Amino acid sequence: MKNKDLFKKLKNESIDFIPNIKEKVFSNIGISPNEKVKQPFFKYRYKLGLSFVLLFLILLISIVSFTPKAYSKSYVLIDINPSFELILDDEDNIEEINPLNPDALLLLNDMNINLKGKTVQNAIMEVVNASTVNGYLDKNDEESVVRVISVNKNKEKENKLKQKIEVNIKNAFSNNNIHSNLKTSDPLLEKTAKENKITLGQMVLINKALELDKSLDLKKALKMDIENIAKIANDKSREKLKEFEDSYDSSLAPLEDSKNEAISKLEDFYSNIFETLDDIEEMIDNRKPLHTIKKDLQKLFKQIPNFEGEANVKTYSEAQTLVNRIKDSLNSDLDFYKDIINDKYNLQKDAYRIKVKDDLKQNDSYKFDFEFDKDFEVKDNYKKQNNKEEQQITMLIQRISTLININMNNPMISKKVLENIEEYHEEYLDLMDNDEIRNEFKNSDFIINFNNKFQEFKENLKNFNIYW
Repeated sequence: MKNKDLFKKLKNESIDFIPNIKEKVFSNIGISPNEKVKQPFFKYRYKLGLSFVLLFLILLISIVSFTPKAYSKSYVLIDINPSFELILDDEDNIEEINPLNPDALLLLNDMNINLKGKTVQNAIMEVVNASTVNGYLDKNDEESVVRVISVNKNKEKENKLKQKIEVNIKNAFSNNNIHSNLKTSDPLLEKTAKENKITLGQMVLINKALELDKSLDLKKALKMDIENIAKIANDKSREKLKEFEDSYDSSLAPLEDSKNEAISKLEDFYSNIFETLDDIEEMIDNRKPLHTIKKDLQKLFKQIPNFEGEANVKTYSEAQTLVNRIKDSLNSDLDFYKDIINDKYNLQKDAYRIKVKDDLKQNDSYKFDFEFDKDFEVKDNYKKQNNKEEQQITMLIQRISTLININMNNPMISKKVLENIEEYHEEYLDLMDNDEIRNEFKNSDFIINFNNKFQEFKENLKNFNIYW
């Protein structure tokens, strides 16, 4: 007999000796044996809610357990003399760059580039290269120092950032023949950092904040978040830099006012001439008598400083052609004169900037006692009818004369200004040998007076033991 058949037989026989009381019990309580008993609804709702609560707790524990450890924001402090703070994003790219002293502010403006989004090592090299170009760092001086401090509340993160910077910047120094020393630590502050159980970077940042905010003490700073310490350093730096910028701009304001006044005066003068030409054009269009038009043109010629000619026109077409030629000449002259004025302003602005930067390099202070040459009136010599090459010489003479004037007014002017004078004078001599330069121009009082002025300047330099 198969197992299946044996099981069926045993089941049927069990009915005889094991009474089935199911029907009897159900009938006693008024329930049909075949009727299904419904469970109360609240019981299912309770079980369902409990299940969701348990599931939520499991998910929450899982999320907390597997979420990576969050680090505070990373900072990098660069100190060459220009001092900067770099704020990094999660991938160690530049999120923000803040100058911490006037040198850094001037250098950042001179760099004229956007460091945001660049890798931290590229940004550091941009600062190093700009510092080299602007004379803050001698890359051939093995005793010069570039200090770069990584900052993060988490020691592991800070050390990783420090190691990455060391490797990349040392390689960049080697590839660019920079012999300066890269320092990524501060032995004097390391001991203090260990005593207070914080990272070196935190201690350096706190020390920077203490230098800038005299009301802050170490005990209070140690209780603050790294972001708040950085904010204090930035806010105090901005206050000092705002004071510096205001003084710097105030010193330049009179020079800029003189420049704008000269340009405005020049534009008004030429505007009156253009209005007269417009009136003459209207006379031509309305076919007014030619002798009247010629008379007005001849009268106008006496007002134009750089125009030679006569109003010998026989037709209205010739009159219109002459008016067009005068307008073109006037526009060209106006542009040239404005270039001379703006060039004189920019030369002095650059020389002033160099002077302030030199003061900062020497004693970490700055003076705004620069004496400018505010005479922007266009000289008669500039109004002569010269060719293109002669105009270039005129511009060079104006540059050299301006730099000589501010050198005489500011005896302790930078060596860079003297180098610019020498460079412009060599260019002047080369152009004077050009075949396009007329003898009339070479022998003019304008050139003779300039040559005498330059010789006198060279003699004066000997009093300061400077020889050309």
